[in-house]
Amino acid sequence: MKNSTTNCNSRFTFSRITSFAVILFLIIFSIVSKANHVTGGYITYSYASGTTYNIKLSLFRDCDGIPLGNFASVSVAGPGLSTNRTLTRISIIDRTVLCPGQSSDCTVPSSTVEGMQEHIYSGTVTIPVGIGNYQIVYEECCRANNVSNLVPVGGIYLSALLRHNATLNNSSPVFLNPSIRKFCIGQLASYSLNAFDAEGDQLVYSLVPVRSFGGSLASYAGGFSFSQPITGSPVVLNSSNGLLTFTPSVANQRDAIRVRVEELRGGIVIGETFFDVEITTGVCTNNTPIFTSVANQTAQVGQQICIPITINDVDGDLVSLNAVSGLLPIGSFVINSTVNGTTQAMFCYTPTAADEGHTYAVTINANDNSCPEPGSATLTFNISVPSPFVVPTISEWGLIILALISLSLGMVFIYKRQQQVAA
Repeated sequence: MKNSTTNCNSRFTFSRITSFAVILFLIIFSIVSKANHVTGGYITYSYASGTTYNIKLSLFRDCDGIPLGNFASVSVAGPGLSTNRTLTRISIIDRTVLCPGQSSDCTVPSSTVEGMQEHIYSGTVTIPVGIGNYQIVYEECCRANNVSNLVPVGGIYLSALLRHNATLNNSSPVFLNPSIRKFCIGQLASYSLNAFDAEGDQLVYSLVPVRSFGGSLASYAGGFSFSQPITGSPVVLNSSNGLLTFTPSVANQRDAIRVRVEELRGGIVIGETFFDVEITTGVCTNNTPIFTSVANQTAQVGQQICIPITINDVDGDLVSLNAVSGLLPIGSFVINSTVNGTTQAMFCYTPTAADEGHTYAVTINANDNSCPEPGSATLTFNISVPSPFVVPTISEWGLIILALISLSLGMVFIYKRQQQVAA
């Protein structure tokens, strides 16, 4: 009888342990699934004083996941320094494209509209006196589970390269257009990063492999690569203004993309930062509005340039526009007319002497009013301000004339020498 009781108690205990283990597994699985909330982001920095720099970290959060905290940690490593810095969250921006009256699950958890937020963290770092390259890194173990183009999905790895010396005191470019939205299959999609460098350094964009936790290269699923991260037409990235264009062909994909932005001064790379984002695709009954193309522009110092902007919507929807550029608010963007199917606007800017030799990107974002899923489009073009022709001084003219005389005498000598040889 005792053995029977013991066996019953054992079976009961085992049953309770098994049930507890299953429940615990389900809870952990649910938490892990929800914990994969970061879908991308980027790091920028700005020179403060001495050898101190301000660091800014932006994280894109899928609002279906658990909330992000008030603090985030980045590592900074380079000559004479290996440290972790705690950054404080300073703002949360809802990046979801919404119709009037709509709410995403960022603000209303029961909403069927999937929302995306940008969480911005800030802090400082002081590096040793001297010259060196410093890597600023943020990493997290896990991405959202439903990424289509990576196997395994892996983690998040964001970085920026800070090159310091006593005379450079450089600040990285900042991203002015980090909006996130769904793209329609079978329709041309456009997405612009529009990085702006306040010091006027040249920016060069390129697609690079996604990196996972620890900085390791992510593994792409079959049919995907860093240069073709989306199923559809070839992905084209404009290397001078950061405009990404493609036509997706498969719905319900979520693809990770990583873009490197190199900062050049005098042809030398002085810094780089990376923009990591996930692109989602879907079936749309609405047609995306289409911009009339705008070529890159050249503007002279002191002379106003005005570029007309036109967008058409074949569905006859009303289209709203907004401009994003480092030239604003000094420049102006004015909506001239909006009627069903067509919106016209004008972007104007008058360059100053400080703009000489620099190129600036201008991005126009469009959203139509076809709800519940508005169609979106992006137009980006450059405005370049050439360096002026400098009239040589008297001494410089003298050197030029001397060089021309020397060149002429040399040509005469060569000619006579050739005649002598021929004779």
